[in-house]
Amino acid sequence: MLKILSILLLLIDVDSSLIIKCEYKKHDWKIIGSLYQCAVINEVSITLPETFIENVTRIQQTDMTENDVQAFTAKYKNINFIPYGLIESFPNLTAINIASCHLKEIHQKDIQNITNLKVLKLKDNDIEMIEKDLFKFNPNWLYIKLKSNKIKEIHPAVFKNLKKLHELDIKGNICCDTEEAISEMDV
Repeated sequence: MLKILSILLLLIDVDSSLIIKCEYKKHDWKIIGSLYQCAVINEVSITLPETFIENVTRIQQTDMTENDVQAFTAKYKNINFIPYGLIESFPNLTAINIASCHLKEIHQKDIQNITNLKVLKLKDNDIEMIEKDLFKFNPNWLYIKLKSNKIKEIHPAVFKNLKKLHELDIKGNICCDTEEAISEMDV
């Protein structure tokens, strides 16, 4: 019985931690220019909430470190939830791009500690809901792309705190695929 319990605990631990393999490179981001980014290259699967980043490895030798990374990009992966530990792994993060990854949810607790964040791109995912106070602790955002998700409803005041927002793209969602719906939001 003890052996079975040990194996079960090991499986749970494996599922709740994550090893990311990155290609570090410069990438041009529309509004904020060229950033040094971690582009995830390994097969990643985050199917449980609160999965934390255990380790980050890079494929090329460079003098740059995780402290130099300003952007995190994952495309075409199986990421249902924002991984915990992004800011601990990349303390100078200013941009996140998780696209076409089957992302289901984003919560205030996922991003509230990433205070330097200016760009959030979560297009082509499966997000259905945006919390009313999602951006409460991130007033300096410049660009948000939630295009082509499954968002059913967005509270009109969800973007109210974002005084520096230059561009918001929420087209292709159930809630707001018309200019009229978008104009009703307090942006």
